[in-house]
Amino acid sequence: MALAKTRELYSFLGMVLDQSVEDWIINNTRGSSDLSSRHKFTTVRDSAANAENWRLKLSFDMVVYTQTVCQPVLDILGYKKVFHPKELRNFSHSLVEDRMFLPFF
Repeated sequence: MALAKTRELYSFLGMVLDQSVEDWIINNTRGSSDLSSRHKFTTVRDSAANAENWRLKLSFDMVVYTQTVCQPVLDILGYKKVFHPKELRNFSHSLVEDRMFLPFF
C-alpha cells in the first residue's frame, strides 16, 4: 500500500520515482509491530499499523488548528474534517478518502 501511494504521489507531482526510493519503502515499511516494540531505535516500522496513531497522540484542539491552517492541502490529499473529539478517536471511521492522485498540470 505504501509503495502504491508513493507512486501515485510522485506521478501527481510529475516526478520520476527512483528505484532506490522504492527499495527503501519496501525495506522500511513492512516491519512487524513486534519487531518495532523490541527495537525502539530501528527505522523499520509497520506503516499500515502506525498510519493513524496521530489520532491518539494529538489533542483535539491541535487537530482543529491543523485543519484550519492546512485546509487547502488537506482537501487535496483527501482528509476529512473532524468536528468532535469522539469522531477523532473513532477508528471505525476513516478520516481519509480513498482516492487516486491525478496530475493537475
